[in-house]
Amino acid sequence: MSELEDYISEIYALEQRIERLSIAAGVDLSRPDHVRAVIQETHVHVGYGDNHTFHLLREMLVMREYIEAHCDNEFGCGECRRIVKEANARLRKNGLKPHA
Repeated sequence: MSELEDYISEIYALEQRIERLSIAAGVDLSRPDHVRAVIQETHVHVGYGDNHTFHLLREMLVMREYIEAHCDNEFGCGECRRIVKEANARLRKNGLKPHA
């Protein structure tokens, strides 16, 4: 497996985990204010999950940002965007909705 394929698999697995945690926490990932609240740990007013679920979701969102930034540096923005789109297409195919 190439390094590029590794990124696709990693981003796909991470997005799956983020989607499941967001469902458990009641966080609407299509709303940037909800995502920001989780990342900034001001999630008291969004969702209904417990603190542990919010903490895991926050860590996964931060990790996703790190991986995407590393991908941009490694392969360039265009290639990284393609990788994320491919991972999101796999999510949709498997019944999960990728977030913005």
